[in-house]
Amino acid sequence: MRALCAVVVALALTAAFLFTGGTSRAGVAASGPAASDLAEKPQRVALTRAAHERRVVRQHRRAVRRLRRELRRQFEVAVWTAAATPRFRCPVDGSRSFTNDWGDPRSGGRRHRGTDIMAAYGAPVVAPVGGTVEGTSSGSGGTTFELTGDDGVTYFGMHLSRLGATDRVASGAVIGYVGTSGNARGGSAHLHFEIHPGGGGAVNPYPTVASYC
Repeated sequence: MRALCAVVVALALTAAFLFTGGTSRAGVAASGPAASDLAEKPQRVALTRAAHERRVVRQHRRAVRRLRRELRRQFEVAVWTAAATPRFRCPVDGSRSFTNDWGDPRSGGRRHRGTDIMAAYGAPVVAPVGGTVEGTSSGSGGTTFELTGDDGVTYFGMHLSRLGATDRVASGAVIGYVGTSGNARGGSAHLHFEIHPGGGGAVNPYPTVASYC
């Protein structure tokens, strides 16, 4: 009987040991990956942050390259325009003032795509080059001239109080008068002046205006 009891006790102890050991091993096996994940998580976060920073740097460099190309293009076009139009005339006769306001923010998230030449209300606006003038009107630009120049450049002048000569004109012909029409109503009188080489997109008129006005 004692031997049987001893065997039962030994079996019970062995079973308990095995059960406890198995549970411990299972616990270690279960907890092992979690602990490893916890150890690796800061590394993954650091790698993710580094990848994000590298991506931001690449995007910034691409944006800078695009900006440089656009500035170079505008400069080259402005130089070409000035060189190609030796008889260019300032589009506003009389006293005037202006700044390089190209790209300044405007209402509705827009950017300024011209040079505002401030002048007295009714000051004569003249054709900067010879060409063909057409009068147009819009809610934002108000009374506007569109001059297709003999130099291959298209010029726009907006916010006129009224138009002058149209159709075929020579350089210096009065084609309008400074005003406050369109969305300039209630503001200071000025001519919003744009230059579009080849009839394409607008370029900064300031270098040309600064050279001739």
